[in-house]
Amino acid sequence: MQYDRAIPQINFVASFSRTYTVQYLKEGAFQKYYITNGDTANTIKFNIVDGQGNINSNRLAHKLNSLSGSWVATNVQDKIMGVAGTYTRAATDTFTSRNAVKTFDYTLTLEFAGVTIPTKNSEEVPALIAGGMTGNFTADISITQGEETTEKSIDKTFAVLFAAKTFGLTLDGEEFTADTESGELQ
Repeated sequence: MQYDRAIPQINFVASFSRTYTVQYLKEGAFQKYYITNGDTANTIKFNIVDGQGNINSNRLAHKLNSLSGSWVATNVQDKIMGVAGTYTRAATDTFTSRNAVKTFDYTLTLEFAGVTIPTKNSEEVPALIAGGMTGNFTADISITQGEETTEKSIDKTFAVLFAAKTFGLTLDGEEFTADTESGELQ
């Protein structure tokens, strides 16, 4: 999948590509489609094989350095499926303003375990998502203002627990909650 976009009036150019694999399984046996010869798959394996991306504008330069992910969805023929897997993204973003140039070189890793998701899209989806994920965010940050440059590093591990229209976030031992419908953090 390739996506390109340019808006010359505001000096904006974006280019993204992704390579995916999807495999459907019925009782461990591969089948070509979700439903093949009347048999519905009960497992789906999804992998992000490769990802590339760049955005350039007057104020932002984004370069995707690497992207990968691997998920297995089980019981996909039922009302609620289980999902487990991993996701990793590394990128470099540079923001330029009148007063400063800020560069973030970061990596985000996520691991999903015990996540259950409704297989049908409905208004009940936020209430029925359950499970959790853990992650790590590392970044080297450089901020240049005039002749002065400040550098710092971030290394944060976090956990997210999904439950009945809310999710809990634990970061540095502090706990927060958020509403899945509004996104409001409490």
